[in-house]
Formats: sequence, C-alpha cells, structure tokens
Amino acid sequence: MFVIIVLMTVSLFLPYQTVSDATLIDRGFRALEWFFKLFDSALIASFTVGLSLEFGQGNITKISRFSTMMLQKFHFAVFVALLYTFIGMAGAELAIPLVRQRQERMRIIDKYYREYITLAQKYIEQEQYELGIVYAKNAQALNPRAGEPSDLQQQAENALAADPGPVQVQKISGESPDRQSILRAQGQYSTEELLRRAEDSFELANWFDAHYFSELALMGAELDDADIQRMRDISKNAWERLSIPGVFIDTDARKLYQTKKAGYTALLEGKSLDAYYIFHDLYEAYPNDNDVTRYLVLATQQVQSSYFFLDEITDLPYFETIRDVYFSLSRDDGGQDILFCRGITALEDSGGFIQYLRLFVINSYDQNGQFIKSIQAPYAKLFEMRTADLPLELKKALKLDPKIQNIPCVLLEGVDRDSKGVVSAPEYMSGSEQIPHQNTLYLNLPYEDLLQIITVCEGVERISMPELYRFIPNAPKYGFSSEVLLQVLISRLCYPFILVILFLVFAIFAWNYRANHGQLFKIAWLIILPALTGVNYFILEIVLYLEKLLNYTFIGIFHNHALFAVAGVLTLFIIGLSVRFLSLRSLE
Repeated sequence: MFVIIVLMTVSLFLPYQTVSDATLIDRGFRALEWFFKLFDSALIASFTVGLSLEFGQGNITKISRFSTMMLQKFHFAVFVALLYTFIGMAGAELAIPLVRQRQERMRIIDKYYREYITLAQKYIEQEQYELGIVYAKNAQALNPRAGEPSDLQQQAENALAADPGPVQVQKISGESPDRQSILRAQGQYSTEELLRRAEDSFELANWFDAHYFSELALMGAELDDADIQRMRDISKNAWERLSIPGVFIDTDARKLYQTKKAGYTALLEGKSLDAYYIFHDLYEAYPNDNDVTRYLVLATQQVQSSYFFLDEITDLPYFETIRDVYFSLSRDDGGQDILFCRGITALEDSGGFIQYLRLFVINSYDQNGQFIKSIQAPYAKLFEMRTADLPLELKKALKLDPKIQNIPCVLLEGVDRDSKGVVSAPEYMSGSEQIPHQNTLYLNLPYEDLLQIITVCEGVERISMPELYRFIPNAPKYGFSSEVLLQVLISRLCYPFILVILFLVFAIFAWNYRANHGQLFKIAWLIILPALTGVNYFILEIVLYLEKLLNYTFIGIFHNHALFAVAGVLTLFIIGLSVRFLSLRSLE
C-alpha cells in the first residue's frame, strides 16, 4: 500500500499529454483523494487503538482522579494528539488541494477537447481561419490520436492559402493620433543628451534620427529652456530635408526613401499599426538598413502597447492553468460591469507575468439591472500597467485612486505579425448605450487585487490563509460574499481545534475500553480499524458541518470578530475535555 501511495504521489508531477492518459489516471487520483480525505479518520482510529494498548500497560490498579499518573497519561495523549493534528493539517492544507487541483485538470481535458473542436469549427465557418487553426492545434495536442483536429487544421490552412486577404475588416479607430503618446517613454535620456544626439544625427545627414531625437528633446524640455529654439530649428530643418530629398541615383533608392518616410510619418501621426507593417516589409527587403531596423523596433513597441500578436496565442500551452474567472466592478452610474474569462494562461515575460485570456466577456448593467452593453473577445492579453505611465487625462477619466500604483491593462485585439488586415477583434452588443470601438481596456482596480480574485475563483480551499484574510475586506467590491469567505477562513483556522477535540474524546474512549494488561494484538482489530475509520469519517463530517453552522451564527452576531468567538468556544470544549480526562480513574 505504501509503494502504491508513493508512486501515485510521484505521478502528481508528471505531465499528461492525451485524453486517454487523463482517463486512465483519473481513477488513481480519485483513490488518492479519498485516501487523504480518510487520512484524519484513520489517524483518529489508530490513535484510539494505540492509546487503548498504551493505557493497558503497566500497573494501573486504583488510579485516582487528578492524580500524577493520570496527568502523565494526559501529557502522553496530548503529545500524540498534537503530533497527529500537525500531520492531519499538512494533509488538509497541502496534499488534498494539490490532488484536487491535479484531478480537476485531468477531468477537464475531455471537456477542453470538445470545446476546442467546437470553437475551431465556429471560427472556420466565420472565415477567421487563424483562430480556427489555433483551436484545432490545441485539440490536436490534447488528443494526438484523433483525426478531426488535423482535418480542421488542414481545412483552415487550405482556405487561408486560397484566400490570403484579410480575415476580418481591420479597425484602427481606437488609435490616438497624439504624437506624445507615440514618442513617450522611447528613451530615458535627458534633454541635453537628446539634443546632442539630434545634433550628431543632423551633422551626419541622418534626417530621420535628427527629427526624432529633437522631437523627444522638445517634449521633455521646459518652456524656459535655453536650448529650446535650437531643438525647434533642428526639428524644422530635418523635416525640410526629409520633405525635399536630394537627387537619387536609381529608382529603388528613391522608392526606399519614400517608403521609409511614409512609415515614419505614420508613426508620428499615431498610426503605429500602419508604420509597423511598412517597416516590417522594408526589413524583409533591406535587413541591413539602420533606419528600417530602428523604426521597426519603435513601431513594434507601439503596436504591442495596443495589440497582441496572434502567434502569441498559438504558442500558448494547450490548456489553461485557471478556468472560469468572474467578478464585478462598480460603474460611475451606480451599475455593475460583470467580467468573465473562460480560461487564463500565465506566462513569465521579462520578469513579469503576462496573462492570456480566452473568451473574455464584459457585460454592463445600470443601477436598475437593465442591460447596457456587452464586449466579447475570443482572446485578450492582460498585463500590469504603472499608473505613473498613464496620461493625466486618462487618470481623470478612470477616476483612479491616487494610492493605486499598478492597474490591469487588457488588450482586446490581436493582429498578425506578418500580414496586415488579419485581426482578432471583440464582438460588441449594444443595449441602451453606444459602444465606442476600443482595443485597450484599463480596469479600475489594483493589479494585486486582480491576482487575488483569480486565485479565489480557482478555489477558496486552495488560496493561502494569509491571502484569504487580506482579500475578505475587499470581497464585496468585486461581487464576492465576505461572509462566505470569512466562514471558510474560520473553518480552516479552527480545523486543528476540531481535531484536538476529537482526539481528546477518543482518548477518553480509549481509557474506558483499554486493553487488558499484557495484551498486544487481537484478530478483531483487523476489522475494527477499518470500521472505526469509516465511523470516524462520518463523525468528523458531522462535527465540521455543526462547526460551519456555528461559524455562520457567530459571523451574524460578531461579524469580523467571529473568529475569536468560535476559537473561544472550541477552546472551552478542549478545556472541558481535558478536565474530563483528568477526572478519569481506575478501580481495578
């Protein structure tokens, strides 16, 4: 039995790649889960039988109440009870959540497979072939032996090859033409350094860089800066050189120059997506051109601040780490925004975490519960945004609390890295409110709160108790019941009290039914131990249910101080049982 348990525990850390693997191992995980669920009951049974043997040893003739002998036996019983309580808590807080999480992931593999097949068919029918390929690949990864995913993938690839045009009409209206939003944060140089770079570039006849660095210097300069006129002159003169180029030796050079200027102008005008594709195509033809390389990097950075690339979701793991996340946010008009995400995959990127959201939905309702609007994105990208980097106008529009340092930013649209016009965009449904097109969504809550919400949705039994304690005061703001979460916290914190109480009860039972002197083993115990484990399981479940009712009663009376009230009542039980044990005697 011990070898089987060790092998099953090791299997927790092995990857499972197919649906059939999940089905075969699911029974093993169910058995392992039941093992840990019965573990505390088995501890109580072994504790009872062990104490019965221990109490039967030695000379126990005429032991009086509250005697030194009873105190010694009490100390021994309490020591074993505390040791078993520690082991039981380790199983309840570590082993059971781990097994349940792994088992849940195994169980939903079949569900994921069916869902991915349905979504692949849906997007192929809608001629969104890239998304169809993504879901077909995900389904294929879950069940490599199945032929349907590969057929769907081949169908989408053939349709894409036959019709290389845009899958969906591109929408650019969400971009801002503000030049400062394009040039902001492209370098951490001082205005003096930027001016020096602009002058050096101008002397080298590098008009693009001269204009770019002088514009950056102007943006960071103060109105009374002595060099501000010099910056303006360089910017003006550089732009004139760009507008009136010299004589080109051949037509290709002229065409390259004009295309570079068109891309640079698009970048300055806020058309970062246009600029990206211009410089992307130029880079394919002129990979060694310094201007093309530099401004492709800048355009890519700007695009990634408003969009994600479709190949990012193609490279995601084939099933998410977290599923079915939902919460609410209050609207300025007194209504609610209900946010839902079918699945989340977290990937580490440059020291931070990027969350890729599958089927991200926002449903908005007014204060009377009437539907206003809905936004549904097949995929979205979420990351942490520093509020210090946001424009002042946006901060005012969001009405951000000055204490919030980081907020979640969600990119709703995905674009193809190589082909212009291939877009994964959200679907809009309007009720009583017009929906402006947007590809970037800022959520008005601390990023740390969002991480806690995701963990709570994963299961309150899995979240650590310190995190659960910190989240409870904020729970009503996001549509969660603080009473329910507080009850879970109290139950988990008081579980050791429950175990100690049961151990003391069965210690009294063991004394009253202690083994005869010198008796070491009975064949009947082979039947008694499993039967007693089953009885203990039902007793434990009943006690935990009664304790839950006690928790809710005290939460209704004492609110946030209910933990101390429940702990006080359970402590009185422990004291009473301790006194009862010490009051036992032997008349033999």
